[in-house]
Amino acid sequence: MTILQMRYFQAVCNNNNNISKAAKAINISQPSISNAIKELENEFGIRLFTRANRSLSLTFEGNRFLEMINKFLEQFDSITQIMMDLGEKRNLIRLGIPPLLGYLILPKIYTNFSKLYPNTEISIIEAGSSVLMENIRNNICDIAFVPHRDTIPSEFKSLPVLKLETVYCVSENHSLAVYDHIGIENLANEPLVMFKDSFVLNKVIMNLFKEKNISPNVELFTDQLSTAQKLIRECIATGFMSKEIAESMTGVKSISLENPLYFTYSIIWSKNCYMYSGMNDFIEYVKKSEMRMLLA
Repeated sequence: MTILQMRYFQAVCNNNNNISKAAKAINISQPSISNAIKELENEFGIRLFTRANRSLSLTFEGNRFLEMINKFLEQFDSITQIMMDLGEKRNLIRLGIPPLLGYLILPKIYTNFSKLYPNTEISIIEAGSSVLMENIRNNICDIAFVPHRDTIPSEFKSLPVLKLETVYCVSENHSLAVYDHIGIENLANEPLVMFKDSFVLNKVIMNLFKEKNISPNVELFTDQLSTAQKLIRECIATGFMSKEIAESMTGVKSISLENPLYFTYSIIWSKNCYMYSGMNDFIEYVKKSEMRMLLA
């Protein structure tokens, strides 16, 4: 039994037990796949498929074999990737970050981290926190910054980095710009630009309105900070974002909520992932970074 035979068998199973589709999917001739399956069946003295009316169906033995090789090939691929990383001294960090936080800290990361580790490349993936967590689970991101008010799910390791206040934002020409504090109940009729559902900020703000039995007047959902900024500055809508971001924007006034709203931003990574050197370097950099001084 060889790795190649197992992969050919797996390809057939992943393509509805169809050898022709499997051959196209992995760019191998049909006879090569058919021969590999016959060789496996002859070696073990079993039938992996039943054949009827020019179609294949997995036997009990075939199903059992598929379960075992799926686990084996996953582990084999993981070992292969780890050894390739070690051999190439992998220097790419796939970093997930919400657009709102990226606006604040990406320049700092690029400048300071790159000076310390000039041979390490950072690839940025921008998304809301729920998408970023799913990306970690699916090995699309290595490390991600996520905002949260509750504890991080136990499947992740985490390190708190920042604690930032979220404020209500209006144009400097807006009638509410005279206020330094405001209650959610005063915003019932104000047009809002909100970030999409994958952003934890959206869910928290919507719950604040719900607690007051208010249906917010949402004009637009977006995942682009620049869109929200433009609508707020031009007095078309109002919105919510971190105080540090709002205060860096010209023409925008930040107003604290009467019950101030804070989010902790942590970096997270999978408990079960392979920690190559680039990831360890980045985590150590964040631990020592001046960004942590903003924690309350």
